[in-house]
Amino acid sequence: MKVPPQQHRPDNLSTYLDDAGSFELLDAEEERRQARRLRELRRACWQTVLEEPELVKGFLVVAREVLDKEAAQPIVAWAERRIRSQELCECMLDVDPDGSVLARLESVPPGAPVSEVGDVSEPVRRLRRARREYLSARNRFMCANLRLVVTVAKRYGRHHMPLADRVQEGNIGLLKAIDRFDPERGFRFSTYAAWWIRHAVTRALVKHGRTVRIPAHLHTLFTKARRARTAIRGELGRNPTMAEVAERINAPLDKVHAAVKAMELRAIGLDDPAKGEGGQAISEVLPDEDIDGWADRIGDRIDARLAAKVVGELDPMAFEIVVHRFGLEGLQRRTLRSLGEDYALSRERIRQLQNKALRGLRDVMEHSSVSSLAVA
Repeated sequence: MKVPPQQHRPDNLSTYLDDAGSFELLDAEEERRQARRLRELRRACWQTVLEEPELVKGFLVVAREVLDKEAAQPIVAWAERRIRSQELCECMLDVDPDGSVLARLESVPPGAPVSEVGDVSEPVRRLRRARREYLSARNRFMCANLRLVVTVAKRYGRHHMPLADRVQEGNIGLLKAIDRFDPERGFRFSTYAAWWIRHAVTRALVKHGRTVRIPAHLHTLFTKARRARTAIRGELGRNPTMAEVAERINAPLDKVHAAVKAMELRAIGLDDPAKGEGGQAISEVLPDEDIDGWADRIGDRIDARLAAKVVGELDPMAFEIVVHRFGLEGLQRRTLRSLGEDYALSRERIRQLQNKALRGLRDVMEHSSVSSLAVA
């Protein structure tokens, strides 16, 4: 019986590309209209916040925690009634483009009452409805520009990062572009968004595109130095020095050296073939630093056992002299004079017996070492 061929099951990237191609592209007029609509919906969110005393109270607390001193100046001016609420709305569109402050207020602002069943107040529900309407419109606008992300991400195919990851990072850049785009400046959204998408992809390549991560500031400095080097070479007709490159980009020479050195580093796998080793892997030719240490320790143990055996074969007097003279077997070391008193011998005679025993030990040890080498 013939087995029917298995149906092709597309992967996640193929499904994503198919879905991205199913959304209609926007012409210039529709693009501008939807961008203006998004800005109006964001403005409506801030108007909802500033119209509700409950949300205003939480807004002042959150802004003090999230925003820096410079970004909070319009809020201070509004609280002191030096600017109107409409002017503050326009300022907050630029101060909080990602909606981080609105997201905090949406999830029950500080001091807002919560009922026993977990329900929130009417002002919070109004803000949530306004935010939900904005996010829904933003998603529709984003889907119409997904093909732009794929186009930009494909340009970085020579880097060691899968296309799916590059597209995901590009989508993050697209979201930032949507939140920050101002259609009243007269530019096409695709022109503005391409920069943010490219920025997000390149930053991801710097962070995750190498086995050993290089800091982003070093990568940026290296890129500037490489461009300056090319420009100077075209002007002078020779390779410039590192000092000339550093002067051109107005950067410290040591920082340029550090950037170049960091970018020249390459990760080498232990399974990679070693040069000049007949195709052997690097892990097979690397010396093991612990081998010598183990060999020495094993040799010491063998020598100690052999010495104990040889010492045990000495005559009783020589054995006692060696053991007491060098403090073996846990005994305290004794002088030649004290040993001579025990055996009624002179100090010189004890020294002669000691040297004779040591020569015998040395001869036996050397003979045993030569024999072991001959066997090996």
